Amino acid sequence: MPQGFSFLVCLHCFIISVHALKMVQHREVSGNAYMIHASPDAYTSAMHNISTKKVIPSGFGKLYGESLAYKGKIYASPHNFPDLMILDTVTEEISLVSTQGLRQPEVGKNDSCKDMPYWFGITAYKDKIYASPGCTGHILIYDIASKQISGIPTSSVDTVMAGWLGMAECNGKLYAAPAMSDKLLVYDPATSAVTGVDTSSVCTSKITKGIKFMGMACWEGKVYAAPVEADGQDKYGKVGTCDELLIYDTVKEKVSSVSTKEIGPGKWKWHGMTVLNGVVYAVPSNVDNILIYDTKTEKISGVSTKALGGARTHMWSGLTTDGHKIYGAPQRNHQILAYDPETQVVTGLDAHALEGKIAEDNAAWNGIAYWDGKLYCSAYNNDAVLVYDLNATGVSN
Repeated sequence: MPQGFSFLVCLHCFIISVHALKMVQHREVSGNAYMIHASPDAYTSAMHNISTKKVIPSGFGKLYGESLAYKGKIYASPHNFPDLMILDTVTEEISLVSTQGLRQPEVGKNDSCKDMPYWFGITAYKDKIYASPGCTGHILIYDIASKQISGIPTSSVDTVMAGWLGMAECNGKLYAAPAMSDKLLVYDPATSAVTGVDTSSVCTSKITKGIKFMGMACWEGKVYAAPVEADGQDKYGKVGTCDELLIYDTVKEKVSSVSTKEIGPGKWKWHGMTVLNGVVYAVPSNVDNILIYDTKTEKISGVSTKALGGARTHMWSGLTTDGHKIYGAPQRNHQILAYDPETQVVTGLDAHALEGKIAEDNAAWNGIAYWDGKLYCSAYNNDAVLVYDLNATGVSN
């Protein structure tokens, strides 16, 4: 067992009702169970959908990737739908901005792009929205003031399909997580320079062309990317593994990593990141544990979500925080994942009733953002944005 790995034991699971909560307490020492007093109707009424039918034709699937809350609006990166989505949290009106001319290839004209996102990660900097290029050749840029969309070519860094999945701003530059590219993508808005940082010393996809990292977060001059698949070659030369949390010091320009193998081995591990109080988190997709990395102690650990039940593959995608807890968007698990670092309590907020008529193994939502007491989950294989009012449920207290 590596230094810093904390084995957190799932002690108790108390089920309130079908549409209420499932809660599990994780502690390193044994403790007493406790009761939760809540009305199931209160939790159900805290949810509602905002339909996308007025602006998005029926028949589209895999609509949007990660989401971002910025100055009262929710932005969702285009996954396999061609337009950037903007949701006004006050009026709950949805508008779209076309990305035509930036997609390479155009929708439906390349089968190799069929299951890969056009853009995935999304972030904001100085009133502009940026999205990382997946199956396109451009960083997506939306200027909020002018309402104009543009793109920055990335072919000078790499031309590989699904190059970067995850984006974060750090010290005035934009960084995108290397998925099938071996280079961390760097964009400087001040100079318009696009460069790459070689990360093959940590993990390379040149062996089996696997997707290595997904999600990106920044804290105090360092950017972090969580491993997703195990295909590729790790820094020890072992083929078929990519079990490293990628760390890049933007000041020292140094690439390093921390092993995640004992916390979440296997494929399609984590699918979105955030930072809260100097601790980096990644949301589990096909592994049981939330990934936790303390930037101060440089120790890595995990908290199990297994006792929440539900589907155990493609469970959650996208991660956000309200400043107190972290939240993951439901995919096949049907529950919004919530974790309280103070109490070490993992909570499942059941959203199954609002998924609509989709198959049980098909993800309704993909990506999550927090604004003014509410969680917003972007539509994926669904025709609605999920809204969850944390104040109505008391979950954020």
